[in-house]
Amino acid sequence: MEDSKSVLVIEDNSEIRNVIVTFLEISGFTVNSCENGLKGLEAFKKLKTDYVITDIKMPGELDGIEIVRRIKAYRPKTKIFVCTGFAENLESIENMAHKILEKPLNLQFLKKCLDDAS
Repeated sequence: MEDSKSVLVIEDNSEIRNVIVTFLEISGFTVNSCENGLKGLEAFKKLKTDYVITDIKMPGELDGIEIVRRIKAYRPKTKIFVCTGFAENLESIENMAHKILEKPLNLQFLKKCLDDAS
């Protein structure tokens, strides 16, 4: 990628987070990551981020659904990719998420989704 796109990964599972981050960096993206929703929202407000990849079920004050709502309220044009092992009960954010991805993630498909979102 000539003009590197930036991605913020918000995922509480460190193994999954590290795999996604490493894969995206190798694929040419500039990547930042956070382990919970609160840190993710703080990072989002400080960084220039083209895309956000967030888990839905996370411990703490902010789960993925609330992250999507707050990011869209703060910067509506941000493309958000929601990762979940449970595709049900996402009606409230379906129109806000650019794409809902089911776990386990197919990293090549994730990259294609990010490339297509450009």
